[in-house]
Amino acid sequence: MAMAIPFLIGGYLGIDMLLGGVIVWVWQKVNRYSADTYSIVAASGMIVGDGIWTVPSSILAVANVNPPVCMSFMTKAAADVAAAAAEAASS
Repeated sequence: MAMAIPFLIGGYLGIDMLLGGVIVWVWQKVNRYSADTYSIVAASGMIVGDGIWTVPSSILAVANVNPPVCMSFMTKAAADVAAAAAEAASS
């Protein structure tokens, strides 16, 4: 059952779990008592935050709003051409 969760709600859950595990592992290496005491509270807060963000994210998806931030990897020449095209389009 636990193996099917990423197929039902998306693969990002596995990435979140991996990053959370690495953060707790490093936290335990730095301060074991603090990590044992607060890691569950921190994880619960992050889960709640992700759940709360689901509502505005759903509204934006239904409204077909594209996020304003995008990331792409290109050469300097290609970035200059894209910047010039964006500047021409906004003028």
